[in-house]
Amino acid sequence: MRVIDVLQGKQASLITIFADRPLAEAIALMSAHQVGSVVATDLAGKPIGIITEPDIVSVVAAGGAASLSQRLCAAMRAPAPTCDPDDSVAHALALMTRSRVRYLLAARDGRTFGLVSIGDLVKARLESAELESRVLRDMARGAVLARA
Repeated sequence: MRVIDVLQGKQASLITIFADRPLAEAIALMSAHQVGSVVATDLAGKPIGIITEPDIVSVVAAGGAASLSQRLCAAMRAPAPTCDPDDSVAHALALMTRSRVRYLLAARDGRTFGLVSIGDLVKARLESAELESRVLRDMARGAVLARA
C-alpha cells in the first residue's frame, strides 16, 4: 500500500494557515477542525512548514502565554517533513520514526497531495494485515476442504 492510497481513503482536506498569522489562530484552527497539525503556507498558498500540537506545547512551555501572539513562522517546523505520494506505507512509517515526527506532507515536484499522520499509516498497516490474515485463513480452509 502506498501513501497516495491512504490519502485517497481519507475524508479530511488539508488544513492550512498563512505563516504570518499568530500562533493562537493556528491553535483555534486545529481545535475547530479537530486535527493535531496545520500546514503553514506563504501568501501564494505554497506549503512552507507545519505546526503540530507538540511544537505548540514546546513553544508555550518556553515562552509562556505571550508566545501565543508570536507569528506562526517563528514556531513552525520548516520545511515540513515530506514523503513522496508513491512511497510505501512502511517507508513513510520508517521516515517518521527516523525523523521523530508524527506527520508527513505528501508532495512531489511542487505539488501537494495531502498530509498523513502516524495514525493514518498505522491504521492502513493494520487493515492490510487483517486482510492478509483473512486471505490466508480462507486459503487454509480451502486446502483442508480439498483434501477431504
